[in-house]
Amino acid sequence: MMMNMGYSRKEIEESLIQQKYNDVMATYLLLARRASDVSCIALFILTANILDILCPIQSWAVALQGRGFQK
Repeated sequence: MMMNMGYSRKEIEESLIQQKYNDVMATYLLLARRASDVSCIALFILTANILDILCPIQSWAVALQGRGFQK
């Protein structure tokens, strides 16, 4: 991805190996953080979907309660 942004492979490797705190390293860290955030969101959605599949009756009960229905 960074090479698509105009950074060369050599420039990226050099910045990471030598731990240079330059624009290349900053971009790498920001992209890594973004990937981590996206992974957390995806994990949350996946977990919610799995719980909905495993406990459909409970999910429906919660949904109905939210609409004013009681058990």
